[in-house]
Amino acid sequence: MQCNTIAAILAVTLAATALLRSQGQPADKKNRLSESLDFTAPGTVIKGFQVPRFDLQGALIGKLSGDTATYQDSNNISVQTIHYVGLKEGKPDFEFSTPYCNYNQAVSVVNTDAPVKFTRQGVSLNGLGLTWDISKSKGTIHKEVTMVIHDINKGIK
Repeated sequence: MQCNTIAAILAVTLAATALLRSQGQPADKKNRLSESLDFTAPGTVIKGFQVPRFDLQGALIGKLSGDTATYQDSNNISVQTIHYVGLKEGKPDFEFSTPYCNYNQAVSVVNTDAPVKFTRQGVSLNGLGLTWDISKSKGTIHKEVTMVIHDINKGIK
């Protein structure tokens, strides 16, 4: 995911919410509201978000969704109930989920000590804890890793 994708989508969502709330307000109150909004202020919360991920050519390569995202500070976002679907040629290629994580947008790294699950055609990985470097598309499940290969006989002759 591009480093600031989540932050940008969250900021746009908050801006739209603030704009809708300001409708029908006197012009001077609207101006004060827009001047005082800080979308990355600690404690800012976004609920029920979805974030698309695109490659450099503009093709959709993933969909991130979560129940709640809360800014902890200018770099860290706490996310509850996160689910990511990676796409290949427009079709689901893999899925990732965890009940909660922290996203550090300054270094593009996701961390959690919660259970994690990755699934891809015929393979599931489950474990406890994760560090994922989004910019390198590499990560580590920290402990209690279980790998299940489904239909292991499929393709063996």
